Amino acid sequence: MEKTNSIAIISAMVAHELKQPLGAINNYSEALLRQLSRNKSPSEKILKEALSEIKSESTRASDIIDFVRTIGRKERRERKQFNLERTVSRIISLMKRLGRLNLNCTLSGDKDLIVYADPLNVDLVLINLLKNAEEAVAGQPSPKIHVEIKKVGSTAQVTIEDNGPEMSDEKLASLSNLGHSSKKDGLGLGLAIVRELLEANGGSLKLSRVSTGGLLCVVTLPLALEDEDELR
Repeated sequence: MEKTNSIAIISAMVAHELKQPLGAINNYSEALLRQLSRNKSPSEKILKEALSEIKSESTRASDIIDFVRTIGRKERRERKQFNLERTVSRIISLMKRLGRLNLNCTLSGDKDLIVYADPLNVDLVLINLLKNAEEAVAGQPSPKIHVEIKKVGSTAQVTIEDNGPEMSDEKLASLSNLGHSSKKDGLGLGLAIVRELLEANGGSLKLSRVSTGGLLCVVTLPLALEDEDELR
């Protein structure tokens, strides 16, 4: 029973995480096909951008599959040093270009923090949390999402705050429950996956309500040490 349950969770995780890159590939492909069907050749600039995004997203889809395979083999993915602000900025820009994130999403804070984690894990965490924030503010009159990066002791924190509707104590408590989803077509895996990925990288996730309504997600990641030997 335990093995069957694990397989079901991993299968659902694959479907959940592959939806974003495959959707992006589909969007860019359809845009190029529409232009060709009108006997209009895409400009070199548009063609290069579309093909670059298709290649990037197909690589990420492949990385996700490899990542899930490591879960099955109980192997750890490689952690690396990278600039956190550049990663957050890249994910925000990508999601805006794909129409998956409100244009009012803003980013502020420290630009020089170097963290030590699996880059793909962090990408998946950010995409999940930003997608959730976007869905939360979708019905608001003035939707806003703000992301801030700052140093707290020996860690780096990414806070994602939205001005979505107020939520009850029950809904806040249920957000991290595996298998529970308030969305009609939700898998109930988003935040459970986020928490697992962060804990595997020595990080954590905290959720709290904003006094004016909405949700505050606090992602914590370990800062890279100057001596790489210490990282191991």
